[in-house]
Amino acid sequence: MRKLIGLSSAAALAVVGFSVAISPAQAQTKYTFTNVSNPADPTFNQLLGINNSGTIAGYNGSGVPGHPNQGYTTSITDITTNTFTPENFPGSVQTQVTGINSKGYTVGFYSPTNNGSDSNWGFWNKTAGSYTAVFNPLTTSTPSVNQLLGLNSSGIAVGFYNTSGRVSQGYTYDLTTGVFTPVSDPAAVSLTATAINNADEVAGFFTDSAGTHGFLDKSGVFTTLNDPGFTFNGLDTTQIFGLNNKGLLVGDAVGPRAL
Repeated sequence: MRKLIGLSSAAALAVVGFSVAISPAQAQTKYTFTNVSNPADPTFNQLLGINNSGTIAGYNGSGVPGHPNQGYTTSITDITTNTFTPENFPGSVQTQVTGINSKGYTVGFYSPTNNGSDSNWGFWNKTAGSYTAVFNPLTTSTPSVNQLLGLNSSGIAVGFYNTSGRVSQGYTYDLTTGVFTPVSDPAAVSLTATAINNADEVAGFFTDSAGTHGFLDKSGVFTTLNDPGFTFNGLDTTQIFGLNNKGLLVGDAVGPRAL
């Protein structure tokens, strides 16, 4: 999740994101950044999803022992008054809310422990208190790893599970039918599906012998995406994390830079 810039025998890690335009280029837009800090934990907050109504999904807490993840939703309006609505899977010790769609449905994952080697399971939430656990039966890793990371307006979620050896396998999950469908590239050793749009296009990243690569999956047709010029130790390092309905993607990559 890092992009390192430049070349030097002394290298350091820096985080710099990028965007990928699959559809025709859009006009330049100026943006205003607003820092968001949940008063429950001013030291660690991540905002991971936003819908068309401006409702935001995220969590606070780093997840290290003694500092558990705690999920929440807020909104563009609520952040001005420090209003955050807790969203934690019932009985869980940790929850991350990772995605939200136009209907206000959320997805994420939860864990019953906070000891540094925590199993986790996916979930989706239709309304306040209406939680459904999601566990792909093909999960075989120890600890168990199964996460939902994105959701579109049709109720199709994306995520991944781990097999033994901690190899990630991507999938889509239909909230209505409960059906899991593999997302797989024949070239991939492991694959994580992170985002889906309303055209059911799926994005994420996969690894093979040449490194880590972003991908866009259109009805089973994969496009491999590598940020040009950014490799680390000779390996590609691109990851895709977000995808919108216009075919624009965001992510990051790793390469060396001078200190």
